Amino acid sequence: MATYSPSHPHYLHDDIESSAEQCVKQAAVFSYNQMKTDGHWCLRVRSSISFTVQWLCIRRILSPSLLPEEVSKFSRFLLSQQNPYDGSWGLAPAVYKWPGDVSTSTEAYFGLKLLGTPINSEPMLKAKSFIRESRGVNDIGVLS
Repeated sequence: MATYSPSHPHYLHDDIESSAEQCVKQAAVFSYNQMKTDGHWCLRVRSSISFTVQWLCIRRILSPSLLPEEVSKFSRFLLSQQNPYDGSWGLAPAVYKWPGDVSTSTEAYFGLKLLGTPINSEPMLKAKSFIRESRGVNDIGVLS
C-alpha cells in the first residue's frame, strides 16, 4: 500500500483513486453477474436490525396484530443479533468485534418491548445497561 510523502502529495490520492475505480468495476461485474434473465436483481439484504424494528412499528400502526408465531420469529431474530458480551446491537449484523451502537441498541430494545419481551429478562437488562452506559437516549441518532 502506498504511503503519503510530503515530496509526493498526490501519490496517495492517485493510489486511492485507482483503488476506488477498481472496486467500482468489481462491484459492477458482480452486480451484472447476479442479474436475473429478465433484468431484475433479487438478493438477500443484510443490515442492522433497524429495518426490522421500523417495519414492526409500521406494522403495529397500520396492520392487524402480529400472529404469535411472527412475534416469536421476530423476537428470536432480534435477540440473535444482540452482542452477548455487552448487550448491544451494532451497525452490522452480528459483528461483535465492532463497538455497539446506542441508536441501534435503543431501536432493538424498543422493538423487543413492542413484541412483549419482559423488561426484566436478561437480554433486556443487558441492553438497558449498555444504553445507559452510552449516555442513554441523549446520543441516539435523529432517525431513531
